Amino acid sequence: MLFFSGWGFLIIPLCALLSAISGGVLSAVIEPAAGHYSNNVGPLLGGLIGAGLCWLWGKKINKPREDRVYVNKKTGEETVVKNHHTLMFIPVQYYAIAVLGLFAVIGYNGVPDI
Repeated sequence: MLFFSGWGFLIIPLCALLSAISGGVLSAVIEPAAGHYSNNVGPLLGGLIGAGLCWLWGKKINKPREDRVYVNKKTGEETVVKNHHTLMFIPVQYYAIAVLGLFAVIGYNGVPDI
């Protein structure tokens, strides 16, 4: 069973990577400058930045193209080919909402110590 179409398989690793990198950078820059250690700010802002970038990427790759129209030579019927980049039948830009929710929970509860 196929759970993705187009570039949909990249959305989870891409969102996780963007959020983790931006969260790590923000934790390293903001928290020492604030004079106290709080492990909540970096992941929260990192998730916000990562979700925003994932939303923009999803909107860009799912943007409809008007120039891909195919005409059947026998019947003259026109067929418009649209971009469909999905994961589990959900367009990829909507996974940004899940990333926001996940990192909001992490930002509220703090990063677990392993």
